[in-house]
Amino acid sequence: MVSVEVIVELQERGAEARARGAGWEENPFLRIVALLGTFDQTNHWEEKRQAWQFGWAIENAYRIAYFDDRVS
Repeated sequence: MVSVEVIVELQERGAEARARGAGWEENPFLRIVALLGTFDQTNHWEEKRQAWQFGWAIENAYRIAYFDDRVS
């Protein structure tokens, strides 16, 4: 299990990546999870992938809401 501190750090990294213009497919854990598949018994890489993705998604939602409101 991944610690809460690591999850928060990865969420921040995902949000920062989105703020720099990175796409969701640039998640650094996607490839690791794909390569390991079901061999990773602890599933900690999947937790890390999800944490980064969540941070990215939150920043993306903010940008959509912020920029959509400014346009209308």
